[in-house]
Amino acid sequence: MRKIRNYGYLPTQGDDLCFKEGGCLATIYTVKDARETWESEGEESIPPLGITKHKADGVYDIVLDKPEIRAADIKAALSMLSKLTGEEYEFEGEDDDGQA
Repeated sequence: MRKIRNYGYLPTQGDDLCFKEGGCLATIYTVKDARETWESEGEESIPPLGITKHKADGVYDIVLDKPEIRAADIKAALSMLSKLTGEEYEFEGEDDDGQA
């Protein structure tokens, strides 16, 4: 089982989900944050809701139709991602109240 951490504070609009030992597995976004991120990078459209693999860097993009992302959302997304990759992930980030 691979350990995953986020590097921002929860709840959030978007954050990187990285392996504890280094390297990024995915970036998780709300629709609003995905739109702002893609527009700032000159993209014409955002990734669809759900999970897609970014062609340029191989990092998964997870877009959720929620006003903010909480620890439970990250755990659910990692469970869905496990089904795609065949690997198991454990979220070791902080809970929504900032507790590890």
